[in-house]
Amino acid sequence: MPTMPQAPEPFVALGRDAATLGLRLDRAQLEACERYARELAEATKTVNLTAITEVPDIAVRHFLDSFTAYAARRWSGHERVIDIGSGAGFPGMALRIALPGVRLTCVEATGKKARFIERMLDDLALDAFREAVWRLTGLMRVFLGRGGAADGDPLALEPGSTVEDVAHAIHHELAESFHGARIWGASARFPGQRVGRAHVVADGDIVEIMH
Repeated sequence: MPTMPQAPEPFVALGRDAATLGLRLDRAQLEACERYARELAEATKTVNLTAITEVPDIAVRHFLDSFTAYAARRWSGHERVIDIGSGAGFPGMALRIALPGVRLTCVEATGKKARFIERMLDDLALDAFREAVWRLTGLMRVFLGRGGAADGDPLALEPGSTVEDVAHAIHHELAESFHGARIWGASARFPGQRVGRAHVVADGDIVEIMH
């Protein structure tokens, strides 16, 4: 699966709501929640995995509800969790995303649900490996896009890179002629902020070059 940029609004909100429970989720964890929700919604079109079928509702009624378990006790992050009757993977899989050190066992008697959980566990393990590789490079990922939607794979840039560096990575002639950019992501004060050449971009930003 390709790495995704900043999570959509329901999952940005999920991050804020989880923080009120004392649970801090980084960008990669929110992306994993968003991807799990989309996979679940898509799979439920053909197999009855959950009665909650809309992605924004999954964010609140599955993920956030699962995260309330974090507020119910003190966690070290390395517990052994056994989720009996996992259904579509909640709360176990949600806690596994939020607390990667947890040793999770999901117990689910319905074969179609158990197979979905197994597939998503494999996907999350692969994504964790890819994230670790990215961190080892010391580079950051910046996405090109329009209107806040990313288009394709990210550019790999050095930390501290500017909008002008983004334009250079596309084409040197564009770097000479562009007028500025709009930014969605951690470096923007608000979504779609208009910025100049010297604006420093952040990992996961979506940049729309204006020319």
